[in-house]
Amino acid sequence: PFRSSLFSGFHRAHACRKRTMPEKYDQDMRSICDIVRGILANPAAQEEYFEMIGRAVEFAQSRGIDVVLMHTPWHQDMIETAGADLVRRFTDYTRDFAHRKGCAYLNLMEAEIPEEGWFNASHMNERGAKVLTEMVRDRLKDLVK
Repeated sequence: PFRSSLFSGFHRAHACRKRTMPEKYDQDMRSICDIVRGILANPAAQEEYFEMIGRAVEFAQSRGIDVVLMHTPWHQDMIETAGADLVRRFTDYTRDFAHRKGCAYLNLMEAEIPEEGWFNASHMNERGAKVLTEMVRDRLKDLVK
C-alpha cells in the first residue's frame, strides 16, 4: 500500500508540474537534451562517457556475463524536445558502441509507455516500470538465446 500510494503521488506530481510549472518541466527536459547534445558534440566528453560504460561492459564480460545495452523509454515530450535527429544520433552511436563491444543492443527509447506510467519526462513510475519490464522480457527472448 505504501509503495502504491507513493508512486501514485509521484504521478500526480508529474502531471501537476507539467500543468502548473510548465517552464520548470520544459527546463528539465531541455537540460537533459543539452547534456546528450554536449556528449555527442564533444569528442572528449563522448569518449569519457562511453569509456565509463565500456569499463563496466568489459568487467561483466570478463566474468562471463552477456551484456545487453539498452536505451530506456523517453516520454514523448522529451523526444519532441530533443528532436528526431538527436534521438537518432544518440541511439545510433550507442548501438554502434554496443556492437564494437560485442554486446546486444535494445532500443526502447521510443517505446510506448502509457501516460499514467511516467514520473517525469525521463523517468517512469511503478506502473511504467511494469510495462517496461514486460517489454524487456519479451525482447530479451529474441536477443539472448
